[in-house]
Amino acid sequence: MWKRIKQKTRYRVAFTTEELVKRSAQSVSDMPAVVTPQIITQRVLLNIDRNTGVQGQIQEIRQDQASYVVNSVPDLLDYLQRETHLTRSTLAAILKQSGRLDDVYKNPQQFMDQALKAIRDTMVILMAENDGTVYEKIDEEYTLEMFEESQLEAYEQHILEVAKSIYNAIEVDSDIERQIAQSLDQHRADIKLLLKLPSKFLVTTPLGNYNPDWAIVKEKDGKLYLVRESKGALGQLELRGSEALKIKFGKKHFKELGVDFQAITSAEQV
Repeated sequence: MWKRIKQKTRYRVAFTTEELVKRSAQSVSDMPAVVTPQIITQRVLLNIDRNTGVQGQIQEIRQDQASYVVNSVPDLLDYLQRETHLTRSTLAAILKQSGRLDDVYKNPQQFMDQALKAIRDTMVILMAENDGTVYEKIDEEYTLEMFEESQLEAYEQHILEVAKSIYNAIEVDSDIERQIAQSLDQHRADIKLLLKLPSKFLVTTPLGNYNPDWAIVKEKDGKLYLVRESKGALGQLELRGSEALKIKFGKKHFKELGVDFQAITSAEQV
């Protein structure tokens, strides 16, 4: 099984500039309002007592708009290009079509931060929707030493004793993980090995690193090598957006390795 899953990969991204500009411009257009910096003043009465220590009681809170004029703004394109690796012409088209450029004079840093998030989020969504992300093997591998380095230190309620793993106990992070592990370990004769992948087993994705839950060996007309992600729910509305996308990218990684990968909600789906 380890020979099947130890290979590392990298991803390549491909999507059309026209679609990226259109969708990113809409995301920037829809981002929250940019407001001028505010000055908040609080007047607090401090009571010092030998028994109770120092206690504060707010007497007054004032909130005022900062009065200043922005004579120059940072190089927006340079900042966004450095963070997104898109061309200056593409970024210029996005900002122009968004209709929000005037907001930069209200608060340059807030505008840049919000615009960057809007563009990044759009890029990730496009990668997932249009199959624009392709995984390919590289000349690097995960090492078995990550299991030797892994010491199980957790609260007792998160420890589950098992018979079909390389350790006599594994850590479970949720009730659904416990239910799936117990069922596979105790009630499924076709399951030959149940392995909780260590936290250092990370698949790279555009959203950051992703750590799958389980590696499984199943006996059915020969041995099947599976990787599974356990979730309490699988609907797009129930999973947080980043979770659903990381699972989708994880599926592309394991497809490149020829390994069956799925997200499951119960042991019956293995």
